[in-house]
Amino acid sequence: MVSVSRTAQNSDVGWAPPTKLSPTHPMPPPPTQLQYAPARPRRKWRRWILLALSITAIALTTRWAKPIYQQTRYLYWQRQCMHYTLPADQVVIETDHIKAAKLLDKGDEYIALEETAFIYPTQTIGWIGGRSIPKEIDHILNSKWDIDTTTTSILFLHGRQTSEGRAYLIALRCSLQDWQGGTHRFISIVADVVRPAALRIGSRTTAQSHDRSTFTTEVQGALTIYAGQADPNDNSHLTLKYILNGAEGTIDGWLRSDDTVRLTVRNGPLQLK
Repeated sequence: MVSVSRTAQNSDVGWAPPTKLSPTHPMPPPPTQLQYAPARPRRKWRRWILLALSITAIALTTRWAKPIYQQTRYLYWQRQCMHYTLPADQVVIETDHIKAAKLLDKGDEYIALEETAFIYPTQTIGWIGGRSIPKEIDHILNSKWDIDTTTTSILFLHGRQTSEGRAYLIALRCSLQDWQGGTHRFISIVADVVRPAALRIGSRTTAQSHDRSTFTTEVQGALTIYAGQADPNDNSHLTLKYILNGAEGTIDGWLRSDDTVRLTVRNGPLQLK
């Protein structure tokens, strides 16, 4: 009978007793656990901010919608006035009965005043493109003065600038005095200089200056005045063409540094009184 040692048996079955660790070799530490970032809490404050912004927007819209609309509309018609131009051959005053009758036959483009022959194109006063001008233009023209648009004709309506760059709305309006009788005839032209409204809500035009120039002539005959024209080469300059008894003439207008308009006769039979 063969005796097999325990060591041999253990070797055959692949087993060995556990190794004893010496006190100088302690147990290795356990593996380090990965530290994951904690889950972010839901940011409810974002919802509250969005809700607050929405409520604020609705409140502002309700409060300011009408004022913003009114100011935008006012500024639009102000811009229309600042860029308003009639053709250079557009008659704005005609005192010849025969010529006036032909113009009146055009329909509602012209109107006759009293029993005189001079007429006014309604589109310079109350009509643009065949429809009534909104009240904004009437307010702009009448911002500080009592302008009777039924007895005066608008000769010029456009924006002009001083040499310093200040922009104004210029309105020239005309009335005739003693034109049908007497020795002398008088043409009164009023230059209204209007400061434009600003962007801010509630801003409106204001009167800057108001000057009257009187022209006279001893020449009898028909008077024709054409729509005033802005000088494209000089932002402070404008011109008025007229014909008196067949003689042509020109009136020059200048927006000066003191914010007033100076009218002078360049040529023709009219004289500045």
